[in-house]
Amino acid sequence: MGQSGYLNKQPFNDNGSASYTYNPADPYPSHGGTTLGEGVGPAQQNENLSRTDQLVYEMKIEDEPLVLLGPVSATLWLTSDVPCTQFIVGIHDIFPDGKIINIQEGGANVKLNPTVPQKSEISVWATGYQLNPGHKLRVVISSGWFPRYNRNLNNCEPDFTATQIKVANQKVYFGPSNPSCLQLPVFNFPFDKMQ
Repeated sequence: MGQSGYLNKQPFNDNGSASYTYNPADPYPSHGGTTLGEGVGPAQQNENLSRTDQLVYEMKIEDEPLVLLGPVSATLWLTSDVPCTQFIVGIHDIFPDGKIINIQEGGANVKLNPTVPQKSEISVWATGYQLNPGHKLRVVISSGWFPRYNRNLNNCEPDFTATQIKVANQKVYFGPSNPSCLQLPVFNFPFDKMQ
């Protein structure tokens, strides 16, 4: 992951960071997702395109399908100007016509230092999904997926009883010193041997 907005298979060569502001009073909304009830599962995500409280990274699927089969996780190096906050990672499929569908998402409440990047492991759960050539894999880092996940109000109070809202300035680091990355369960299927 790098500041350019592109996903790369190779490690990013330069140290850097990307940031956004998370306001619990206007949490990043969930559309669909892995849960029970109505309105769950795959859903179009295009309504969230204009939001500024997210970092977005993309990778085009070129010649062969990308098959994901198993657990997805992210390793992020983070700081925040609040001691307690939340980070959410979602993976999406961008169709050739521009439609964006969620594949899977996961998050974690974290305690952070405001100046020293700390390593955080985030489970994005598991998936079985195929992205076809011409599509794009999209990764979104935010601090909300509401109401699928309860809001973290950034004040270190328990989520269910917290009342005081703090706005948080979130920063994700990348590069050799702080190698934020996404771990994907790529299934190498021998497509060239299909009958």
